[in-house]
Amino acid sequence: MMQTFKIYFNPEEDKAPYYKTYEVDVQEGMNILDVLCEIKWRQDSGLTFRRSCRHGICGSCAMTINGLNKLACETQVKSLGGGTIEIEPLRHFKVIKDLAVDMDDFFQKLEKVKPYLVAGTPPALPPVPPTGPTRTSSGRRRCSRPTGMSLIPGMRGLPRGCRF
Repeated sequence: MMQTFKIYFNPEEDKAPYYKTYEVDVQEGMNILDVLCEIKWRQDSGLTFRRSCRHGICGSCAMTINGLNKLACETQVKSLGGGTIEIEPLRHFKVIKDLAVDMDDFFQKLEKVKPYLVAGTPPALPPVPPTGPTRTSSGRRRCSRPTGMSLIPGMRGLPRGCRF
């Protein structure tokens, strides 16, 4: 299904930013990041945007999509309905080029806040029990394994001579 995308451009050589419209053949399951890659690879290699993990973790693909701040890697095209989809850089950030914004100030503030756990000292690790074949007091071969550890998936029993 053909979908129209209106994308914000702020090229280095032009004096004023503008919007450019693209038609993309959208396949089932495509997200906005897939569309942007499709445009960059097939229609306009000068389009600039950020992408990294594609799992909605890092936030590097954040942009304003139809007036709302969203992650391009998590926003399905189908969820935006029909009509023209407008893609802009994040508001309140300095635009470097096209959809890429300067995140330095954000990362400096994030470092001051430290929104993650900071451990004083690493916790002590428990001793690791032996895992290879051992011999019993009578000389029989025995395989030992840590308590609660299940057999390897797909394994057809124990090696010859091993008992628990």
